[in-house]
Amino acid sequence: VPSHAFRITIPPPADRYLPVVRYRCAPALRPVPIRVQSRVRLGSTGTCRVALQVSSNPANGADLTDLTILAFVPPEVEGATLRTSPAGGVWNGTRRNVLWCVARLGVGEKFQLQAQFEMGAAWRAGGAGRPA
Repeated sequence: VPSHAFRITIPPPADRYLPVVRYRCAPALRPVPIRVQSRVRLGSTGTCRVALQVSSNPANGADLTDLTILAFVPPEVEGATLRTSPAGGVWNGTRRNVLWCVARLGVGEKFQLQAQFEMGAAWRAGGAGRPA
């Protein structure tokens, strides 16, 4: 069984539109076996919440196994304040990312992950990319 890896990149922000996730796969893997939907919410109290919904394609021939999901976190966010739902997201301060491992995702199944952080002091003070 060949090993297939997917690369998911987060593009730099452009004006007000910010696609959080963009991914593509080789023609041999089409139709795309997973879909990732994302939503980011900045709270007025200085919190940032990221929600991901990962869906397995109903046309897949088998379950997806051994999924690794990485979410990279910008410097304006206090990574050590991470709270995840469901529990299990692991913060790596050196690489500034959150790692989730999912053992199995059945054909056509969906699951949701949420990460919540506190924004850094510079952001709360009105700088570091804070929206006007």
